[in-house]
Amino acid sequence: PASRNVLVAIATGTGTVLYVRDAPREEVEFGTAIASVDDFDSDGVTDYLISSPRIVVGATAAKSELRIMSGLSGIELTRITSDEPWLGATAFATADISGDGIRECLVGAPMAAIGDLKGAGTIVLCDFVLGTQRDLMSGGGVASGCGEWLGETSDVDHDGVNDIAVYVRLSYEGECS
Repeated sequence: PASRNVLVAIATGTGTVLYVRDAPREEVEFGTAIASVDDFDSDGVTDYLISSPRIVVGATAAKSELRIMSGLSGIELTRITSDEPWLGATAFATADISGDGIRECLVGAPMAAIGDLKGAGTIVLCDFVLGTQRDLMSGGGVASGCGEWLGETSDVDHDGVNDIAVYVRLSYEGECS
């Protein structure tokens, strides 16, 4: 039989399977990154982001999708679609930067081309309430892989918001921007 990707929610205390959701057929990398987010739909259960980088359309990888899924039922609540095929290789929820009560998500696309720089990578800040995304940082050299690993740190600059740590392979061709 052909393989398929599924999302499985499991009760931590008992190991009981709560639900299983099939990935859309064209989304071979469904679930590459999963991150806990706030209670997006106000049902009392924490929801989560699930990424699908490199969605195959025809014979090419043409886009990526980031979804907020219900923690209670596993149904899709909202999504952001991007023309960047590598977006969603990494992801985590950060602070509520916009002040709308729901934390934004930082999402990495480490193989993204920035101009002529193949594999320079980028990090995008996604606001699922507004349905927006904006570039936060890009790698400055070929194959620098900006966004391959992301993590949250303490509030290093003392502005009231935890900061982030980003892995970037610096090259002789450029720096991060």
